[in-house]
Amino acid sequence: IIFFDGFWYLLAQVDGKEWIIKFRLENITNVVLLDEYFIPPRNLNTFLDQSVNIWFTEKRDKQVVLKVDKEAAKYFKQQVYFPLQKITKENVDGSLRIETKICHNEEILRIIFRWIPYVHVVKPKDLKIEVENIVKGYLK
Repeated sequence: IIFFDGFWYLLAQVDGKEWIIKFRLENITNVVLLDEYFIPPRNLNTFLDQSVNIWFTEKRDKQVVLKVDKEAAKYFKQQVYFPLQKITKENVDGSLRIETKICHNEEILRIIFRWIPYVHVVKPKDLKIEVENIVKGYLK
């Protein structure tokens, strides 16, 4: 059982599969007790420690590059907002280049929107386009 963003979740693993399923506890309507028990994957603590919200998976392989404007740079130097966040460059103008690895876009979209207009997606292209399309949708 884990807690992210104000909600409790039950983690479960399907027999013979490597992936984890997440259920919000408030949505569970029926429970059957069995004499079986759950053995968590050995790397469970690692990928939970690397996660900033419930949108994680065991496979963190999508490289993201962000530009953080100077107005927000001090906050990103003080706190980790993205999974595996690394400041890879401090520019002369005070802005930062941040790199991170994510499981999928949903994992960091809310964080990016929280920091608009100070955070810009450099790579990957699909994430940049997704952010642009959502912002354009608000302007309609």
